[in-house]
Amino acid sequence: MNSEPDIKTFKVHSAILCARCPYFQVALSNNWIKKENDKFTFTKPNIFPKTFNVILIHLYGGIIDLNEQESSDLILLLEASDELCLSELCEHIQDFIITKRLVWLRENFLSLAKIVYQHLTFDRLQKIFTEMIYENPKDLFKLETLSELPEDIILFLISRDDFFIREVQIWEQIIKWGILKYPHLDPDITYWTIKDFETLKNRLRKSIPLIRFYQMSSKEFKEKVVPFKKILPEILYNNISKFHSRWFKFSFRSSARVKPIDSLIINYKDAAVLASWIDGKNKVNDRSVMYEFYNNPYNFKPLYRGSRDGFSYEMLKKHCYYKGPTIIVAKIEGKQELIGGYNPIYWSASKLAYFSQTKKGFIFSTEKGQDNFQEKATVARMKYNYYSQHTTYTYKGYPYLSFGYNNLSFIERECQVRWSYGYYFTPKIKDQGNYPLDELEVFALIPKSRFKYWKINLLFYSNPIIYYN
Repeated sequence: MNSEPDIKTFKVHSAILCARCPYFQVALSNNWIKKENDKFTFTKPNIFPKTFNVILIHLYGGIIDLNEQESSDLILLLEASDELCLSELCEHIQDFIITKRLVWLRENFLSLAKIVYQHLTFDRLQKIFTEMIYENPKDLFKLETLSELPEDIILFLISRDDFFIREVQIWEQIIKWGILKYPHLDPDITYWTIKDFETLKNRLRKSIPLIRFYQMSSKEFKEKVVPFKKILPEILYNNISKFHSRWFKFSFRSSARVKPIDSLIINYKDAAVLASWIDGKNKVNDRSVMYEFYNNPYNFKPLYRGSRDGFSYEMLKKHCYYKGPTIIVAKIEGKQELIGGYNPIYWSASKLAYFSQTKKGFIFSTEKGQDNFQEKATVARMKYNYYSQHTTYTYKGYPYLSFGYNNLSFIERECQVRWSYGYYFTPKIKDQGNYPLDELEVFALIPKSRFKYWKINLLFYSNPIIYYN
């Protein structure tokens, strides 16, 4: 195995390589290399000797100590494992980096992203990087780092519905990226020639189809897009121009870009887990069946927040009654523990609705923290087809919301867990008792449209026109 100027020769057993490594099994069986004097000579110029030595130890002994490896060496080891088709080792290295070197990943995001998104097998790292992007999307579009972003990452970002930046801002940053990527273009377009516009058009030919020009205001389009009309395909520009020139526009579609969760106690990843439970995905510890943040089928619309609206039944009633399916999430005082419940019908003050019947509701408790919302959770579902919600009783003079027959109740700034009055949810989510709260939030669950985005323009002088962006 050699790599200029770092060269080293390894004498190994071909039988072991074939038995333990799919890559060598195919290479040796298909005569990719010549055999001389009963020996195969094989060169791998793109794998460093130090890296290959670690892989050989793994192939011979079935063990590998990643703690001894520098973080940068782990990436080289990961690339070599991918090239040699060592899928299990590739997964093991990714898991180790995520659990043990997460800080290093964040600090070296830009340089590592170029590698991570080039390898389909780096799915675990790609997921982490996607979450990092979603947490701070605007940071990636800062001017000082913009030119360093590979085009694949740019395309990945702007194609997503959950990349929540105003469309005109995305357009501005894409233009800057195209100019900065090749500095010979003058930042002042008044000095540009037709050739300069053609150069930028070619650079952005993959990005432009992903810009949602119909999401911009007419003023934004006129001020930010029209000056660059020469880089747009003529048909596209004419359609967008006609759209923005009309004085009356009526939209039936929801926003194409999904806003982050408006909450003090849950984030977009937690919301995806809650959505999974809502849709009956009971395997709490099985990530393969759970929704991810980017395919969450629900918008979490905030209805009530105790610290903002006041911890009282009257405020809960004012903000949350007759709002359709809702989910309550509360943070227990002084702890990182969350507790709450899902009501698939609606909360009501009507005497006829004191006991709403359904079997789709659930209550839960979980620890809140880095990647443990899902793993350290207990979800209890309805045991019987009644008592999903109950609002008739008072406690110390206060009315309250209740799941089941008082199995989980919210009274002022505390929650009660009771199993003695009836065991309507299973399993038990927490020991019986009263728990004061730091925060209480209620969200309405709004199903997202099956269509990503669409707009209908109604004109008094023509038939409706449907535009698909």
